[in-house]
Amino acid sequence: MKQFVLFFLTLLTAFISCKKTGTNPCEGLLNETQPTQIIVKFINKQTKETLLVDAAKIKITDKRSGNLIAGWSVYNRASESMLNGAISIPVFSESAGVYQYNMQLGDIGTAILSYQIDRKETDNPCRPFSYPVNDVKIVNQPFDYLEQNGKPNPRILVVSL
Repeated sequence: MKQFVLFFLTLLTAFISCKKTGTNPCEGLLNETQPTQIIVKFINKQTKETLLVDAAKIKITDKRSGNLIAGWSVYNRASESMLNGAISIPVFSESAGVYQYNMQLGDIGTAILSYQIDRKETDNPCRPFSYPVNDVKIVNQPFDYLEQNGKPNPRILVVSL
């Protein structure tokens, strides 16, 4: 009988301590989504042919600070022929504002990428705010948005140099 009472008290103690601690649904959550990708494809303004630029000759800097931007990449995949040669820039959007980057393509030319990040409240207790990327454009060169399935994609720009 003593063993039964001792076992019952041990279970009761464990149940009460588990009840008190509870769990935090946000514990261990690092990030819910991947960063937004802005893709810029460059074409020759006369021939409309894709400009394939050596990544070593591309320099992307923050227009305001002049600091080099890291983390961008160039699509060099034949399977993605529509985007082959395009530059992909990840946007880690955690603060509202307007951002501009100088994109220098060796001696071919420069394009200034601009986008805006807004701060919006959400109903998610783990992530009370979202930071959508809007108004993606090139401010110093003619550009279009790449059309996919008859609709322009606001994250893929085609720039004529």
